[in-house]
Amino acid sequence: MGRLPPAWGSAVSAAATAAIDGYTIAVAGSEDGAVQQESPQGRAPHGAPSYREAEVAVVALIIIALIAVVIAAYCVWAMRREHRIETTAHLDAPAHEVWAVLTDFDSYGEWNPFITAIGGQLAEGERLDVTLAQSGGKARRFSPAVLRVSPARQIRWLGRLGPGGLFDGEHYLVLEPQEDGTTRLTHGERFTGVLLPVMTGLLGDTATGFEAMNAALAERVRTTEQ
Repeated sequence: MGRLPPAWGSAVSAAATAAIDGYTIAVAGSEDGAVQQESPQGRAPHGAPSYREAEVAVVALIIIALIAVVIAAYCVWAMRREHRIETTAHLDAPAHEVWAVLTDFDSYGEWNPFITAIGGQLAEGERLDVTLAQSGGKARRFSPAVLRVSPARQIRWLGRLGPGGLFDGEHYLVLEPQEDGTTRLTHGERFTGVLLPVMTGLLGDTATGFEAMNAALAERVRTTEQ
């Protein structure tokens, strides 16, 4: 973290380079125009820009360069930030039984109030088709990439808004077996990206959704054992 994605870094670098090149050309043009006598109509001969025209161009290019610097500084600042939402739950079942419920995607519609459906192959490098329930009865679908699959231990996937680096969310479900045969669930997501400062306020229902899924999972595991 703290580094710009390649596409963002290239765009900012190109803007700054263009501004510097334009500044140099404008200054050179204004100096050439200053040496020559202006015509009675106030224009330099041979199509050379007048001093005033060159001055306006220089100011505009300086403003563009400053905007590019501000954007670059904001991106670096934003990429260093992260927002984590994490919940935990105690499940009265061994980890392998919890894992069986979590990976039975075909049954999600029967018990899961938050992630209502998952399609695709649960394997590292594959993409899933995930459907989330949202407030107001709306559903949202996205296709995260599976990062880690450790049987009876953890599932991690990465969802992205756009090409990556704008707003990314690493979702994780971690199972920790306890000595008494139960399981501690850690269910969370780590958000990053240049849009994070403006998107954080839209994540208010996320923790509620995690908690609802945790409670439903505990009930599902309990009833499955019986």
